[in-house]
Amino acid sequence: MSQSPYVLHKKILLDDTYGTARLLQDFVLYQYESGQYPFDINEHRGGFDSRHLQIYSELKQWFWENGPDPSSNEIAEAIIAKRRADAQANFDELVRLREMQPGTYPADSGETPIDAHRAALESREMFHRRYVASGFTAE
Repeated sequence: MSQSPYVLHKKILLDDTYGTARLLQDFVLYQYESGQYPFDINEHRGGFDSRHLQIYSELKQWFWENGPDPSSNEIAEAIIAKRRADAQANFDELVRLREMQPGTYPADSGETPIDAHRAALESREMFHRRYVASGFTAE
């Protein structure tokens, strides 16, 4: 392979948000800083289809043969920046939800504002815990 798979698959690694793309992004972060971003392929192998498993193998082989390079570092740093921004946006929404009166929360038809607020709050709290555990935001 003559061209870096980080360059070849840059769109997936930077722009895509579906589950398997996030697993590949997690692997890139692991390669970048394994102590900060753990990754165990055995926990995720079933989540990869053949195309994404091939991309994973290319990333792993390239890194093994070439070590970190500017393209892999650039992509890892961009993923970190995006996740930190996502963590901040989630936290901002969490603060907003905590400060508002549940009865004023907009609800869909058939749902009470209080139930909709509770669900939104629980979701934001869950994501906040994940972002904290992953090191993308402080407590």
